Amino acid sequence: KYKTLKVTLSPDGVCVGTLCSKDEAGLNLLTGRLFREFADCVEKVASDEAVRVFVVRSADEDFWLAHFDINAILKLPIPGPYDTESVPNAWHTVSEQLRSMPKATIAEVTGRAGGGG
Repeated sequence: KYKTLKVTLSPDGVCVGTLCSKDEAGLNLLTGRLFREFADCVEKVASDEAVRVFVVRSADEDFWLAHFDINAILKLPIPGPYDTESVPNAWHTVSEQLRSMPKATIAEVTGRAGGGG
């Protein structure tokens, strides 16, 4: 069902989400599609009683995940002043689900990992 995320579930309850969102240069980029698919996957993992452990890995052993897709960032509207009282955004929601769900969560980082902040 996903295009940038391969998900498997073993009989013993280990769910593996493999990031596979390569751009033209071969980098595993955090794109809008990958984020939406990952958020959907995390929501399903959190509510699936068959899942005991959630492992996130990269399809590329040499490059775990690069930065967010710069081309997508350039298309975003320029935000106004930051509202610290607003409801958490989608990134916060996914992070909180990963932190609080009653399952072991493992990031299997191999190779290089990039960031954007």
